[in-house]
This record gives sequence, structure tokens and C-alpha cells, in this order.
Amino acid sequence: MDTVKKPMNVLYYHRRNDTNEIFYVGIGKLDRAFSKHNRSKCWKRIVDKVGFTTEIIHSDLSWEEACNLEKKYIKKFGRRDLELGPLVNHTDGGDGVENMIITEEHRKKTSDTIKCKIQKGEWTPGMLGKKMPIESVLLRAKHLSETYHPSEEHKKILSEKLSGDGNGMYGKKPWNYGIPTSDEQRKKLVDNHKGMTGLKHSDDTKFKMSESNKTRKLNLNDVIYIRENYIKADKEFGALPLSEKFGVQPQTIRGIVNKRSWKHL
Repeated sequence: MDTVKKPMNVLYYHRRNDTNEIFYVGIGKLDRAFSKHNRSKCWKRIVDKVGFTTEIIHSDLSWEEACNLEKKYIKKFGRRDLELGPLVNHTDGGDGVENMIITEEHRKKTSDTIKCKIQKGEWTPGMLGKKMPIESVLLRAKHLSETYHPSEEHKKILSEKLSGDGNGMYGKKPWNYGIPTSDEQRKKLVDNHKGMTGLKHSDDTKFKMSESNKTRKLNLNDVIYIRENYIKADKEFGALPLSEKFGVQPQTIRGIVNKRSWKHL
């Protein structure tokens, strides 16, 4: 049986058309070597001015091999932003952003620009203003419930990491704190939640939710026992003695019996 060969990676140079100087080293599939999409501003400025020529240096590489060679050639020719050579690469190469220069000034400028555009309504991040189809929401929730089962140890580790100083927002106020929500933003929030009203959990979901809620004093077996044995005003099985037996209030017992709570049972 014939098998389809998986496309391998290449390592390529981009040369300036005016001086033939190498100004970029890259890796990826073959079509990536000739593409102008998703390039840096420095790369685009050179190409818009003088054009470029692609030169394939190595082919049929695994991703690990390509990453190692890219690091080697970037180090050989040198990066412009580090004043070591002509390359407009912003990292040392490989699979990641090693040695990428992002100054605090650049971080602040980017953050201020985004905040300003959001406040003016010129830009919305991510899914803001959009609504995911309810079918997608349900499928995602189902997949998550079936595949994600963190251990108690993992839950504890996450809790410790995200509490106190481990929480990135600890002791801070959100950037939009004190900024009033406009009528337009309120309308968007309302529109985003349309279609969700009236949806009900399945009995299976309700059961899982009730069993996973560790703060409850009553579990499924307790509720069944109360409903099967409750006798109004009885000295042993009335609301008061049952509430004392399970450590809850008498109105909780009445709510269970009258199905105001635990309605799914």
C-alpha cells in the first residue's frame, strides 16, 4: 500500500535584488520560502524597496534539523537589531522566540495603543462583539467534560499557583477600572448572550454538578433517603428531626421534599 510522503522542511535565504546581500534566513515548507505573508515590517520595507530573491540552501529536513541549522546560519550572518550583521530576523532562530528583543517602551506603547482603540470602539479583541454558535458551545463543553479529568494533586498545584502573588492580577486593578460602560458596549454584551436564555442542563449534567459540589452537606443518597422517609410533623422523620440528623435547616428538608431544590431527581 502506497503511503503519502509527509512534506519536509527547507532552509532558505532571502537576498536583496539590488546588492544580492542575504537579509533573512528562514525555515518551513517549500511554499513558505517564496511567500510574502506574515513577514516583519523590516522585511517588508526592504522587499517593497528593492525586491527579493529566494535561495533554497537545504531541503528534506526534519523540523529539529531545520531549527538547528537556522540557529547556525543566523549566528553566522548576524542580526541587524543586535548590530551583528545584515539579517532582519528578530530571534536567534529555531522553534521559539529565543533572544527576541522587546523593550519595556515597546510593551507600554503596544498596551496603550490597544487600550485607546478599545475605549474609542475602534478595535475589539478576540471574540468581543461576536457570538459563537450554540452548537459549537455545546460540542466544546461536551468534549471538555469527556477529556479533561485533572487529578486532585493537579488541582491543588493549580490552586497554589493561582492564589496570592501567583495570580497576575493580585493587588492590581483592571485597566478599565472606573471607566463607565457605554450604551453601545452594554448592547453588545446583551447581544452576545442572546440564544443562551432558556437553555437547561441535561439530567446527566445536573447529576455531575451536584456530585462534584464538595460544599454541599447533602449528597444524592441523602436526598433520596429524605424524600422516601419524610413524614410531615413526625417526631423521627419530620423536617426538624431530619434537619438535625443531616446538619441542615428545616426549610432545606422541606425544599427537597417539595422539589424546590434537587429538582432533577
